[in-house]
Amino acid sequence: MLTGILICGKCNHRYTGSSFVTNHQQRRRKPWYRCCAKQTHNIPCKNPAVPAATVERPIFAILEELAT
Repeated sequence: MLTGILICGKCNHRYTGSSFVTNHQQRRRKPWYRCCAKQTHNIPCKNPAVPAATVERPIFAILEELAT
């Protein structure tokens, strides 16, 4: 949901949503956000990927509070 809105603090490129397999037998996937600098611009950014829940919960809580 936040793809293109989150900005990397190290290289100022956008974060994109992706998912990683967490259980190969059950084919479970978890959503993450990662900097797109290396993929789309060939810039070596060392900023780590972050779980979507870590980022989305606080942002959605703030948006909900602002909407009320």
